[in-house]
Amino acid sequence: MQIQYRTAREVCQRYSCSDMTLWRMIRDKSLRFPPPMILNRRRLWTDEALDNFDAQQRALSPSPAPHQRNLAMRRREEALESW
Repeated sequence: MQIQYRTAREVCQRYSCSDMTLWRMIRDKSLRFPPPMILNRRRLWTDEALDNFDAQQRALSPSPAPHQRNLAMRRREEALESW
């Protein structure tokens, strides 16, 4: 299986954040956001690293209320459809 890489723009779309917020997430050591791999001055992340981060965040946070869970799932599905 070939490793898939995501650009900073794709990561921002995945987390619905700006490039500045992504920069802050990377610098915040307590958040443990995966550092990017730099290739030709481009920041790249593997899907595996981002999925691991998502799993870690889910394990640390309490489960959301049912209406929030549905909204989060819809946003996630919309993001996956746009890829």
